[in-house]
Amino acid sequence: MRAMALLLTLQIVSASAAVPRVPAAIARQVNRSAMTVVQLLANSQVPTGFEVRASDSLLSSRISDFDTTGPFIAGDVFVQAFNAAHADYQGSIRDGVIVIRPVGRHLAYLDVQTTIGHLEVRGTNDRGQENI
Repeated sequence: MRAMALLLTLQIVSASAAVPRVPAAIARQVNRSAMTVVQLLANSQVPTGFEVRASDSLLSSRISDFDTTGPFIAGDVFVQAFNAAHADYQGSIRDGVIVIRPVGRHLAYLDVQTTIGHLEVRGTNDRGQENI
């Protein structure tokens, strides 16, 4: 099974080991597709990493604007809710980043420290492309 990887780290100069905070409004959306949830996190500037299977669609549904200024919940609470809602993708927190990956086989190179640095993305547009 081939897989692609997208890594979205948003407005982070250096990765913090702290548990990220997630707008509660996003926690109420965890039952949507994994891609849509990742887009919601990215648009809310939550540090997020996403590995997606090549066979899965990168298209997400149209996302309407909603208030992401608060209240907030702890990222680990969000991850528990996401994992309960998805059988095909699971979330975890690594180095202060919410990471969502397919269940089963993972791309091994994503489990090692990169030697090329990181890409800062400020959000995604409607087609899932990054705005740098």
